[in-house]
Amino acid sequence: MKERKGDALRVNWRSFPLEQQNSKEGPEWRLWDHADDHPSRSLPAFRALEAARRQGDDAFADLLFGLLEKRHTARLNFREPDEIEAVVKDAGLDLDKFRADAADPALLANIATDFESAAPKGVFGTPTFTFENGQTFFMRIKAPDDPAEAERIFDALYEVHVKSGAVDEVKHPHPPED
Repeated sequence: MKERKGDALRVNWRSFPLEQQNSKEGPEWRLWDHADDHPSRSLPAFRALEAARRQGDDAFADLLFGLLEKRHTARLNFREPDEIEAVVKDAGLDLDKFRADAADPALLANIATDFESAAPKGVFGTPTFTFENGQTFFMRIKAPDDPAEAERIFDALYEVHVKSGAVDEVKHPHPPED
């Protein structure tokens, strides 16, 4: 879609660990404060993306889409560093720089800032889209096979949720499973 929309579509990816959002640990517990002693489902990938960001926007995007593809097609969970490093290599990042950056505790502060700035705005899930006029919407994505179809869906949602501003919420109930 970026190829067709060009600079009219600018995406600023932010970290929003659902593991923190849905934590049963209590309101004071913070995932990023337990990075070394908590078996996190998401923190290794978020940390990897922050490290990739230090190699530039293209490196970040390449790793992001590589991780998403491996997560949703190969069902990898990225708890093992070598799983992430394989995607880092495929994305063409400088592996030595990546390893050094990924070890930097400052990355955790970036993840915390992203989460803590989103949660008070009502963000509860991913992906949540936030637009220049402050309108937001969340949607579950089932990727269509045709990129043009993805663009049509995005444009329709943008029209309804952002341009009109009259639609507050849309739900698609699922029939009970047999």
